[in-house]
Amino acid sequence: MPNKSALSFKVHSNPQKINWVVLNEKKLMKTKKITTYHSISDDEQTDRYVSAISEFDANEHEILSISYTPDGEIEHKTVYKYNDDGLKIAETNYFDEDEVSDSHVFEYNAQKLLIKEVTSFIDGSETIKTIVRDEQAKTVTVSSHDDEGELEDMEWVQLNAENRVIERKLFDEDEKIKEHFTYIHDDAGNVLNAKEYDENGNLYRETVQEFNSYNEPTKRIVKNAKGEIVDYTIYTYDDKNRVLEVKFGNRYLIKHEYNAENNSHTEMRILGSGQMDEKVTYIYNSEGKTIREERLDSTLEYDYEYADEQIQR
Repeated sequence: MPNKSALSFKVHSNPQKINWVVLNEKKLMKTKKITTYHSISDDEQTDRYVSAISEFDANEHEILSISYTPDGEIEHKTVYKYNDDGLKIAETNYFDEDEVSDSHVFEYNAQKLLIKEVTSFIDGSETIKTIVRDEQAKTVTVSSHDDEGELEDMEWVQLNAENRVIERKLFDEDEKIKEHFTYIHDDAGNVLNAKEYDENGNLYRETVQEFNSYNEPTKRIVKNAKGEIVDYTIYTYDDKNRVLEVKFGNRYLIKHEYNAENNSHTEMRILGSGQMDEKVTYIYNSEGKTIREERLDSTLEYDYEYADEQIQR
């Protein structure tokens, strides 16, 4: 499936969770490790190397992500930590095995909603992001300050009764508007209309979207301030609601093909001239997980490892 437009997002309230507590019960859960192998093919040789490793805990939360160069050097490493409620409380990024580039600490309120994020950088500086929610006014204000208390930027969001974003403003360090958006939703929460305004409040761009009965986008039209169409995207699906084609204006077309056994899926990017410049085939295992990506000039292979972990519940 293609990535939906950024305008297709939905904002929902956090549902209250019921925690069933059973004392002294032990349960076997599966932890997971995914190793990605990258093969670069040419006329003379094929070099295969481990390009990435991802590890997940028994609750399917990613706890480690590492990417490697063809020489086996760590390109990037991230370690994640979670609390007992499954909320991410820490994220640490590394340049290599040991050297930290930046780290993030997250705090939540009693309703398990994020209220603060502290980012620490390699030079010792910090950015403190605070999230303030006004339930009565249905607004959310996100402010970022440096470690001396100076404002870096701010975001203000207006929600409707269903907790969907209907207006959004971004401010700079002087509290001047940088970007301003308004949104109209349908009953399912899909964004039907999005308008973007400049710093003076004048309409700059308007995006109109249409969706099918499965809430998948079928058409996206972008207009300028004069109402002229400057871009569009058309989506076509089969009778199983699988995307067949995505046409991005006159620039290029993404075509999707599926085999009868439903264990492979091919995407092709075709330029406006009719020339295919990208192609990737995804191969799936019996569980529907991707085990191989075959591209025009390289191949990615995914190896899944599972281990039993006994947890106290």
